[in-house]
Amino acid sequence: MADSKQDEYHRNQYTAGTQPPPPSYNFAVQQSPSHIPNSRDTRIETYRSSSAYSTQIQPSTEFKPVVIPQTSSSLLKGAFFSPFIRAYPPRLQDPSLPNPISAVEFLAFIDELNEAFIAAPAFQIASLVGMGMSFVPLHPVMFAGQGLQVAAGATSFATSRARGKACVQKANDEIFLPRSLRCKVLKTKKMLAAIGHLGDRLELPPLERDVADNGYEVGAGTGSIPGSGRGLYEDPSMRRVRALGDRVAALQTEGLPQPIIPEGLWKKFGLKEAVRRDQKMHKDLMKEREKGFSGKEKEQHKVEQERQKMERNLEKLEREKDEEIRKKESKLDGRKGQDPKERVKIQREVQKEVEKFEREVEKVRREGEREIGKKLREGHKEGKKGDDKEQKVAGRVFWIVIQREEVLTQVGMPDEDVESLESN
Repeated sequence: MADSKQDEYHRNQYTAGTQPPPPSYNFAVQQSPSHIPNSRDTRIETYRSSSAYSTQIQPSTEFKPVVIPQTSSSLLKGAFFSPFIRAYPPRLQDPSLPNPISAVEFLAFIDELNEAFIAAPAFQIASLVGMGMSFVPLHPVMFAGQGLQVAAGATSFATSRARGKACVQKANDEIFLPRSLRCKVLKTKKMLAAIGHLGDRLELPPLERDVADNGYEVGAGTGSIPGSGRGLYEDPSMRRVRALGDRVAALQTEGLPQPIIPEGLWKKFGLKEAVRRDQKMHKDLMKEREKGFSGKEKEQHKVEQERQKMERNLEKLEREKDEEIRKKESKLDGRKGQDPKERVKIQREVQKEVEKFEREVEKVRREGEREIGKKLREGHKEGKKGDDKEQKVAGRVFWIVIQREEVLTQVGMPDEDVESLESN
């Protein structure tokens, strides 16, 4: 059921304001358990369907780092309330690795890390209770609710980070270090350094409203399938990966083994709550996008109106100039035209009319371009307003980063496998 919703999401059949859940970590909405097969030799096919972010496996001597982002990050809730997207980099089956990593093995690690990383249900409940109390119009209750939220977030951070570190350390010992790789969980700034990206800010690529989301190679640069997958409803997580271009390995999110639904009521509650919160933030981001696009389009319409107005004024001036020149030149055919002095005088008047026209044209163009520039700036401001929230989230999320161990050493990555929230 979740897969069919995911397919529907990328067919670009949505109306404004109707947003689907993100195709990220959907096991909490499965109707029945679907266990990962035990065999590590299970063949995973890649697709170029309307909903697949995929790539074909090609042998390469160069290892591209693997980066997998969190689905979202809330400034209020904290970093440990959102999972990492379920994705597999087919490059891990590349023969250049001493021992390729199968999709089954890799996704088992992702699922285990998500279970460890997401805030424990007790802290999620405490946070929800605190949020409810903060809306009570009584100052003592309101302050108590805010304090409960802060305390739940701080305790959740410490617990989730400790569990996440243990999970990553285990994966490094058993999966990555034997292959001369290392996995780290880093914030955006450190992730950029780990993959050799210049600068410490992730600039999201532009979106296009009128582009059909037909699937593309995430992380494969701009030369994959021109124009596809960059529409208004592109998943925010995939947009973050696309911003990294061909520096990182392509990701596959379709045709993957289904995750195991965790046993126990508490764990199920925690994961369902994470998905619910994830969907809400996804919906909010999409609303901001739609609002930004709508505002930008309104200003672009005003720009076109100003341009048409300027063209009409120029055409009017052209007609007036032609009429005045025609009147003056007609005198050259009369008696005055026979007199050399009068003829020179008429020609001077024609020249003055041409010069007057040129001055008026310059004035109309200058005023029109000033208004057009003003509308363009307002349109850019509207579009940026809609993108600001998504840009901020992109700078806050954590990333799973898998890179050659020697490269991480060269760029001075910290020894800890899970970066602290307080680090710079």
